Amino acid sequence: MLYRPWVDSANRVFTGVLLVQLLITFVIAFLTGDWFVPVVLSLLIVSLPLLLIRASGQSKL
Repeated sequence: MLYRPWVDSANRVFTGVLLVQLLITFVIAFLTGDWFVPVVLSLLIVSLPLLLIRASGQSKL
């Protein structure tokens, strides 16, 4: 498999975006007072891409 340095850079940016979205979800949950649905859904939505990046970060789409 070819090593593509731009893929690592894209993975870092994408991970940062996902973590910022998770942080925004916690802020919204704090402001609305409803924690269960936002936290559970955001953790499910964020976990799959992060696991795929961790497991096979350099693989083809």
